[in-house]
Amino acid sequence: FNENKIKNWDQVLNFIQEQIEFQLVPCDCTSLSIAIKGIKNNDLKKVIEVDEKYYSMKLSQEIRNSSVRSGKQILNTLIHMIESKIESNFVFEFNKKVKLKETPCTYPIALAISAVCLGIPEESIKRMLLYSYSSSVVSAAIRLGLIQHIDGQKILTLLSPTINKIISVT
Repeated sequence: FNENKIKNWDQVLNFIQEQIEFQLVPCDCTSLSIAIKGIKNNDLKKVIEVDEKYYSMKLSQEIRNSSVRSGKQILNTLIHMIESKIESNFVFEFNKKVKLKETPCTYPIALAISAVCLGIPEESIKRMLLYSYSSSVVSAAIRLGLIQHIDGQKILTLLSPTINKIISVT
């Protein structure tokens, strides 16, 4: 926006598609999948390892911090939802590691923990991750005055087949 490289709705769409293809699917969705497998196997060490790797792959401190803030909010919300359930021991063990600063608690890892704990299928949680990213970029583009609300709806509608195709392949 500041460099005037994105000026209209189709450029916003293209930006989101490139971020999905080159960043979110290979990094975020892959980290989410690995974490889900670790959680299902009750492998706390593996989940912490992928959390730390994901964190280290975000070069911008602002992006790393944002991911951790979002991740911690998701984890805290999950804990309040399941506090009384004994079977969610993994969540509480992971949270202890976060409080001890032994793992950062990034967004995709917290999302994976929530998905497993709440029984949300992996395909659905990936779709949620991609949609939430897309809608946040669309919202920012609207606030910046790059596009109108109706353009944002058009972008999200046009992204749907791309996201569905990606989800079916990953």
